[in-house]
Amino acid sequence: MIVHARSWNPEGVRVFWPNPLRWLWLMWWHVTNPKPVIEESKQYTVYFVHAGCWGEYRPDRNEVIICPWKVDESIDKTLEELINHELTHLEHPEADDWAYGEKEDYIEQF
Repeated sequence: MIVHARSWNPEGVRVFWPNPLRWLWLMWWHVTNPKPVIEESKQYTVYFVHAGCWGEYRPDRNEVIICPWKVDESIDKTLEELINHELTHLEHPEADDWAYGEKEDYIEQF
């Protein structure tokens, strides 16, 4: 289903909503997962999206994007650890141009 959410953007934003079963799962996930405690010195924005990779950071916007479907499926990190991992990327921009493996090894040190 495609919804035009004109109140979010004057030109109109297309929103691709998850199916009803995914909505139920997301509500269950939200209630049953412990709320992350994030202690950072800067102001960041964390978005939850229902598509994409498990975690992504955007230094140009000072934001982190998390996909709850992927977090629940796989990785060896809790939601709090994942958010902190992505925020660590934002805190250490010196690694942005490195190869993926080198960058991740470096970030995991913190």
